[in-house]
Amino acid sequence: MARLVLEPVVQELVLAQAVAVVLGFFAFEACFVFLLVLLTLFFELCLAACFFFGFVLSLLC
Repeated sequence: MARLVLEPVVQELVLAQAVAVVLGFFAFEACFVFLLVLLTLFFELCLAACFFFGFVLSLLC
């Protein structure tokens, strides 16, 4: 009798854990993509700054 009462609770817990794992995975992926985009933009900005300062220095010399 106790097994019949606990079975739906266990199923709900397993479902909640599965949903939490999936949401955690998507949150990790979103964070990883955000960091990748941020690093790419930072690299491009540094590259553009180097070209700009090189151009300015070439005009001064």
